[in-house]
Amino acid sequence: MKKYKILDKTLITIGILYLVIPIIIQLFFWYKRIISIPCIILLLTATILVLKKIKPLKEEEYAKIFNKKKIIIMIILIIILNLMSGAGGISYQNWDYHGRNAIFNDLIENPWPVKYDYSNMSYESSVFGDSAILNYYFAFWLPGAIVGKFLGFKIASLFMLIWQTIGVTIFFYLMMRFMKNIKYRYFLIFLSFGGLNVIGHIIVNNHYGLPISPIGVTHIDTSMGSFCMSTFITQLFWVFNQSIPTWIAVMLFLQEKNYKTCGYYFGLLIPFGPFPMIGFLYLIFCYIIFGKNLKEKINLKRIKELITIPNFFGCISILPILFMYTLNQSPKGFRIFDGIKYGNLGDILFNYILYLILEVLVYIIIINKKNYRQIIMCFTFFIIAPLFYLGGGADLGNRATIPLLVVMLLIINQYLDNIKIKEKKQRILQYTLIGILTISFLTNYNEFYRSITYTYKNYKEGNSNFSNSYVTFSRFENMEFDYFITNFVSKNDKNNKILQYILK
Repeated sequence: MKKYKILDKTLITIGILYLVIPIIIQLFFWYKRIISIPCIILLLTATILVLKKIKPLKEEEYAKIFNKKKIIIMIILIIILNLMSGAGGISYQNWDYHGRNAIFNDLIENPWPVKYDYSNMSYESSVFGDSAILNYYFAFWLPGAIVGKFLGFKIASLFMLIWQTIGVTIFFYLMMRFMKNIKYRYFLIFLSFGGLNVIGHIIVNNHYGLPISPIGVTHIDTSMGSFCMSTFITQLFWVFNQSIPTWIAVMLFLQEKNYKTCGYYFGLLIPFGPFPMIGFLYLIFCYIIFGKNLKEKINLKRIKELITIPNFFGCISILPILFMYTLNQSPKGFRIFDGIKYGNLGDILFNYILYLILEVLVYIIIINKKNYRQIIMCFTFFIIAPLFYLGGGADLGNRATIPLLVVMLLIINQYLDNIKIKEKKQRILQYTLIGILTISFLTNYNEFYRSITYTYKNYKEGNSNFSNSYVTFSRFENMEFDYFITNFVSKNDKNNKILQYILK
């Protein structure tokens, strides 16, 4: 029992430090000492208090989780999964890596904080003025960027492959800990869970007269355009810098029985992505108002549980990073209003209704007396969030939903934990869910197939697997990312007194 408790606490500690270390790096190197040092002290104090209050499981629960044979197989599968994702350039990297590698390269090659001199560039200066800053949720890359400053981009990329694999492993441990068991089916559900994008692709492309290729190298996760919830595989293969920290933060929060650390975990997620932060805030808000079982109204006891040093210090310590998000100039709005304004409301509603049917309501079959409140909570956010946008086309909808997708994953795990052989109705519903997951797996099959196909092609032709055409954001005229450069770069506004006061 003692060794299990030590191992358990060690793994949870690694999960927390996985989020804390990049934040400390960002605070220390980006902000003036009068700001960064107090924030770091507050964050470390909150972290120490949280680590001291980690509660162990029961001995029989540890015995189920720490099955050596299953652990070894799961770790091998996790390693293979991350190798295929494109991390480290071992296998083919998806399109999003062009921008992500540019961020990573700029973090390696430039002094911190990263600033761009556009004074001699007419086009760039017309957008941002003479000076701009890298302003993005780049915390995930900072440990690797330190390695890169000594050993270069490629070695740093290999380090990030290891770093990413550690993060995914910690997530799976936290999921098994939450389920109080280790089962291969949890991994298979993780691989499969998503929407019926293959059906959406066929319907949408047929409707608009586009080529239909639902199975192969085509990315069909966004088959309904801007309305989508990314599968876990899509998250790992495309937006790993936001998804992995979110998975860990949400799972750490869900392990807790009370609310004494919810603000702390919320604070830890903020530097890794403003979109998942919105979904996480919604999740925490629902639990605060209605309790973690969603059956109780808010009371004085719950309010008192919120007033803790970890919650207060955890939120205060990341305020400088949160402030930087306010400088973002990306377009924002409400899709229905845009549809009315630009005369394409019919197309928007067509895609939205398909999204609701094929990605949200398809999972209504798993509602029962035990889980219906949790599912309604998730569905409400899935229905509302994609109607708004900030920055890129589907960014808000398919990233803000990540925390709620973690909750849905756990609900599905619980629903399929035991096949009800003797209960005919329940058995039919469980088999129907397995059928839905099988179809939804095709979305992720395409990700795997594309990775294998293009990796083999690149190796055969002697090409690099790195998607790194942008290289840097120090210039962007005539570059493909021109239209969304404001996602990554902000004006270094000399008239913004707060910015000039806090930034080094």
